Amino acid sequence: MIAKSPSQLESIESTPGQAPEIKSIIDHGLQQIANGSLILATVLLFLNLFSALQSRNLISGSAVIILFVLTFIAAFVRSLSAGLRTWILIVAFVGTGILSEMIQGLGANGILYFFTAVVVAALLLPSRRWFWVFGFSATILIALAVIIGEGFIVPNGIMSEVNATLSWMSIVTIMLFLTYLLSSVVADVFSDFMALISGVQSGDQEISSRNKDLNLQVTTLQDQLDSRKFRMVAARQISREIAQQTNLDALLKESVELIRSQFGYYHTGIFLKDERNEFAVLKAATGDAGAEMLARKHQLRLREEGVVGYVVARGEVRIASDVELDSMHYKNPLLPQTRSEMAVPLRLGSQIIGALDLQSQNPDEFDTEDADVIQTIADTLASSIDKLGQIQVLKASLEDLEEKSREFTGRVWQTHLKGSRKKLNFRYAEAKAQPTEERARFYREAMSAGKPIVAPLTKEDASDKQGVILAVPIKLRDQVLGVLNIKYQGENLPVEMQALVNTAADRLALALENARLLEEIQERAEREHLVANISDKVRAASDIDSILKTTATELGRSLGVAEVRIQLKTAAAE
Repeated sequence: MIAKSPSQLESIESTPGQAPEIKSIIDHGLQQIANGSLILATVLLFLNLFSALQSRNLISGSAVIILFVLTFIAAFVRSLSAGLRTWILIVAFVGTGILSEMIQGLGANGILYFFTAVVVAALLLPSRRWFWVFGFSATILIALAVIIGEGFIVPNGIMSEVNATLSWMSIVTIMLFLTYLLSSVVADVFSDFMALISGVQSGDQEISSRNKDLNLQVTTLQDQLDSRKFRMVAARQISREIAQQTNLDALLKESVELIRSQFGYYHTGIFLKDERNEFAVLKAATGDAGAEMLARKHQLRLREEGVVGYVVARGEVRIASDVELDSMHYKNPLLPQTRSEMAVPLRLGSQIIGALDLQSQNPDEFDTEDADVIQTIADTLASSIDKLGQIQVLKASLEDLEEKSREFTGRVWQTHLKGSRKKLNFRYAEAKAQPTEERARFYREAMSAGKPIVAPLTKEDASDKQGVILAVPIKLRDQVLGVLNIKYQGENLPVEMQALVNTAADRLALALENARLLEEIQERAEREHLVANISDKVRAASDIDSILKTTATELGRSLGVAEVRIQLKTAAAE
């Protein structure tokens, strides 16, 4: 755990997410080295103090104590930063190396301390800073070599005398420490390497597992997206087909079939409220079961029976994910395979007119997304039902008005023809038109059929000549007023001639109606004029007898009747 090369530390430090791990590794390595250094310092402290006490050399003893204190601080004062503790430890080793060289002269013992300082710097300091320690140590060694070599410092002269046993013990101690240090480094490097391999393998497995999960999620999301896209396309297609319908019955039947086929549901039905708002009545359904229910006039009581009754009563979407566990579901013996059900309201603003019922053979078939899509279709369906319903009402009203208009036209013309004194039968023959009492051939047949009749001429009609008879009814507001009868001398009646006669009959009907209205207006004007004259003469009379006499005389003369009587109530009459 203590060994990380500078390049490794640089690569790790460049990863912000691993900063806590780097700090933990450095702190752990620093603590191991500091603990080992403290052991070494303790041994050297006792050895050097023993030698210093024998020779009574305070300088040597004080220097050893100071170096021991520095090592102690690096090992135990953890409130200091790792970098500062590392530098303190390096200073302690360099100082020990300088002290060793000044006491014993240039030798392996002091060089080992400098080497240890460089190793500690290489292991614990970031980047290439161990070069600084190496350069500084090399500079110190060179300087000591020059100073000692020139005689400026005489080994054993400043410090205590060299003790061979002490020297060898120091060398053995530092060698053991370096062995421990390098062994622990190699062990930790190998441990970290194996941990790294294990981590990489574990990371690979985790990444592979995550990739599988991500691929599964992507596939699931893609399936959901495709399903949502399909539902939206199907909803638009169904709404478009619904909006194009012009007949209410065809609309209801086509809608349930489209929804069932596009979404693959088991059963689809449309319920509408009855006039008394007591039942939801089935108006369209799919399959043989739907036909059977329609034949039975299937209905559900609002608020009490089934999911449909609930939805129509409350105006809320209802989903039964498992019909066996849903108390609102109506168990229809004609639909035994139903496992889930959803009903959405048919809304017109705030008014609920019915429900669209969907049933599936699979449990948990419906969700909120399905409800949103089907609700869109239901809104379009409700709007189309209302529109076609209003159209049907208007058509019924129009047919009623047309029927009343036909009846009125028939009564008016019947009254007009009965009261007319004119010849209303005319015949064109021999280049002139004249009234006739004779009824044309196929008169009754054309009047009864209300459509043109074409028949061949007989010998009675045109002696030996060949030809055809065309009888065209004169129709006004589907009321037959008369017949236009034509004899054509030819084997085949031209189509253009028949179309011309039909047009002429239609124009004739309009002209006759205008003439009748004009005559009616004229008659009404004459009556008003007559009534006004009679009223003037009556007002001119001065007594009751004159008034009664004038009234009877004027009414008889104006109306052309044989007798007019006016009687007032008398006591004898009572």
